[in-house]
Amino acid sequence: MISTTFSTEQMGRQDCANMVEMWEMDGELGAMEDDLIKIYLVLAGRSHAEFLRKGKMIKLNCLEGLDWRQAFGIHLWWINWGGFLEDAIESFNDDVAAGRAASPESHVFEQLIRLACSPSHQVEAVLDAAGMLSPNPLDAHLSWHLWSLLRALGYHTMSPAAEQRLHQSYAAQLTASELWHLAIFVLSHISHDQCRSVAIREVLDRMSLTARSQHYDKILAICEVPHEWISAAKFIKAKAQGNLEAACSHALSAGNYPAALQLFADEVAPNAIAMGDLHRLRPLAERMEKAADRITVGVLVMINFMAQDESFL
Repeated sequence: MISTTFSTEQMGRQDCANMVEMWEMDGELGAMEDDLIKIYLVLAGRSHAEFLRKGKMIKLNCLEGLDWRQAFGIHLWWINWGGFLEDAIESFNDDVAAGRAASPESHVFEQLIRLACSPSHQVEAVLDAAGMLSPNPLDAHLSWHLWSLLRALGYHTMSPAAEQRLHQSYAAQLTASELWHLAIFVLSHISHDQCRSVAIREVLDRMSLTARSQHYDKILAICEVPHEWISAAKFIKAKAQGNLEAACSHALSAGNYPAALQLFADEVAPNAIAMGDLHRLRPLAERMEKAADRITVGVLVMINFMAQDESFL
């Protein structure tokens, strides 16, 4: 209706402002319909007016009955037409403060508008507003994806500690759904090297007892996780299942030489000797031998013993 009036009358803002001022001075507004007055007020760059009608003071609010987005749109597209976004925000806030416009109450859209006007606006405020859209106060998925987008656009005002809390919160949601690879992808965004390593390894340890090889394949497909960390997780599962030979092998791959040494010396090699089944331990023994600079003389003696055994050759 506003645009129709504007196009048919071919009137400019100043023309409308002059006309409204003339009607006010002549007391003619009281004889006009409210909707028509609102149209001319908005075209004149105003959101409200006061005038007498039959001896009674009328306070006409052009934003009455609109939600905050509609009210802000009136300020942006009509009242501050041709101006800056900051001007629309300022005039809209004046109407909110006066009770003429609905309050956005820190809606994420309003926070994004503020961020667009001021790059120094706190990203945390935007993400907090995004989190309020979910009925679950612990749901961090929208906040995290919005953080990722804002980060890519160059907004870096969020503190590393706050970012880390966000990453860990969203990763906890993903691990609860056993989306291990996505959880580790999220945690890989932690800026502090040690904190990032600890967080990722904790997830690997947590998933180790139920994880299958395809789970690790998904992780390696999207994240640059050291293979030693994957082997450390597999070591936990193999040891828990009593597969000590596999546990020893995974410990070697993980670089956990003390654990590999203990398993080989206390369990794997003695069991093989007792069962007379040294031949199948040859690959593992060769790997232990290659790690000779990292293990003790005792294990080397045992390896040499097996190498001298005819059944092992």
